[in-house]
Amino acid sequence: MADIADRKTIPQTLQAIRARLDLTQKQLAERLGASFATVNRWEVGGGTPKKAARTAIAALAAEAGVDAAEPGAGEAESAAGVTRRRSRRRPAPVPSTKPMEQMLWDAACSIRGEKDAAKF
Repeated sequence: MADIADRKTIPQTLQAIRARLDLTQKQLAERLGASFATVNRWEVGGGTPKKAARTAIAALAAEAGVDAAEPGAGEAESAAGVTRRRSRRRPAPVPSTKPMEQMLWDAACSIRGEKDAAKF
């Protein structure tokens, strides 16, 4: 459970850990005590973790049975399948005038009192 010596293997190690443990980046971030954005940055190679974080990654790699020095390429590729992307937003429903009419009718009823529409 030593520190990861080669910082270039960190993205592959993280992807291999996620593949072995079937974790999303958010779940991995919780296990490492980091934010989702930070783990995402580490996984794409945009930054390197500090020594304490590298030690935590090495410990998690040992738990997952991943060799931090030489993570498997197949495992890194399968980590992409673990990532659960957010679904696209559905288009907003077409607005109608019905809620506005109901709001106006309710306002009129609160001012003058309840009245049947036929008698009004």
